[in-house]
Amino acid sequence: RFPDLEWGRGRLFDNNIADLIFKNVKSHKSVIVKSVTKREEKRPRPLGLKTTDLLKICSSSMGIGSHDAMHIAENLYTQGYISYPRTESTAYPEHFEIKETVNMFRQSNELGSLARDLIQQGVCRPRSGTDVGDHPPITPTKCASQSELGGGVEWRIYNYICQHFLASVSPDCVFEKTRVEFTAGQEEFSCTGKKMIEEGWLVCMPWLNNENINISEFKEGEHINIYSCSLYNGETSPPDYLTE
Repeated sequence: RFPDLEWGRGRLFDNNIADLIFKNVKSHKSVIVKSVTKREEKRPRPLGLKTTDLLKICSSSMGIGSHDAMHIAENLYTQGYISYPRTESTAYPEHFEIKETVNMFRQSNELGSLARDLIQQGVCRPRSGTDVGDHPPITPTKCASQSELGGGVEWRIYNYICQHFLASVSPDCVFEKTRVEFTAGQEEFSCTGKKMIEEGWLVCMPWLNNENINISEFKEGEHINIYSCSLYNGETSPPDYLTE
């Protein structure tokens, strides 16, 4: 598909000058493809899971408040399903048994295919996170089924912890990023596309796979007809409130 183009100047604060440039661009029947640049871009696998990140996910994606999420996580811990859930470390201990933990899910009905595929292609070394000296990142310590945990919020939190762990030891995701630059008279425009090459860790967390931006194939020197051209009036927005 043909995307909307981004103007090289970004925006102007002089309405008269903007109107002159707009009329000049409209007088052209086409834009010319100036350059097409492609490069690979990696989206690194996630770090080990810490408490604040788990609580954010529970709140934003599962609708579970922080207090309830923490209570459920502590119950999962006391039942032996996950490691201690109060930690701000994202670095796995040097002697953490990563392959053994992945292998634990080989026969799981819910996560078995992910674990088997990961073992077949090779478990990756986790990224270097931060060790704040409290406890290791939150990881699964026992394989459980959805029916075993009742299929409710306990399962949702446990399943997310497992998916996050598997993602953290999976290969990076690889995209091909394409930038196309156009000219219309003296004005420059551009668009950017993004296509997945290797899904990597996003197999474990598919809801985060939202970066594909499909654009047409272009060749340098190609003339592309202009279908519409618009000039927008807007206002700048004040900055957000200061957060911690």
